[in-house]
Amino acid sequence: MLQDVYVWAYERSSYRYGVVRDTLVEPDPFRLRYSQMVSSLVRKIVLEQQTQQKAFAFIRQWTKQHIPQADQVRFIEMAESELMRLHEGNIARHQLRPDEFFAWRKKWS
Repeated sequence: MLQDVYVWAYERSSYRYGVVRDTLVEPDPFRLRYSQMVSSLVRKIVLEQQTQQKAFAFIRQWTKQHIPQADQVRFIEMAESELMRLHEGNIARHQLRPDEFFAWRKKWS
């Protein structure tokens, strides 16, 4: 009887693993390559309390100096998107404190 329970549990677990594995997507090599740079940019923008206009200009300028031309458009989109999605629930990923975030948010809006 114990063997039947074990086999049933194993088959069920195997099925669930297959379902989960099939729903996962491959990691994006571009995001992996540039995620640390984007995070550093976001942190710098917040700490300097840049306005939206100044931040987007800064991202474009920095990108032209540090990112290969073939990757620049996508990098800018990724950085701007990360900045626009920044909220108090994800600031830790950029090593920001709540007081730093809220001070910047007042200038951003």
